[in-house]
Amino acid sequence: MVNEIKVVHGEIEQSLAKVKSSTESLRSDLPKNIGKENSLEVVTKLNELNQMMEQMIDHYKQLLIRNEELTRQAVQDMAQADRDLSSHIKVR
Repeated sequence: MVNEIKVVHGEIEQSLAKVKSSTESLRSDLPKNIGKENSLEVVTKLNELNQMMEQMIDHYKQLLIRNEELTRQAVQDMAQADRDLSSHIKVR
C-alpha cells in the first residue's frame, strides 16, 4: 500500500494569491463618528462598537496574512523535503 500526498503547486499558489488579494482588499467601511456632538448614550455606544469592529477586522486581516505566509512556507518546505528525499533515493 502506497500512501502518497500529491501537492499541485500551481493550484496552491493560485489559492494563496487569491487569499492574499482578498485579505488586502478587506475594508471596514464603518462610520467613524456618528452624531459628533450628540450626547445620547446609544450614539456613544455605537461609536465604541464601530471602533471595536474595526480593530477586530484589522486583527483578522493580520491573522489571514500570517496564515497565508505560513502556508506558503509549509508548501515550500514540503517541496524541498520531497526534492531531498528524491535525491537521497537516487543516490542509493
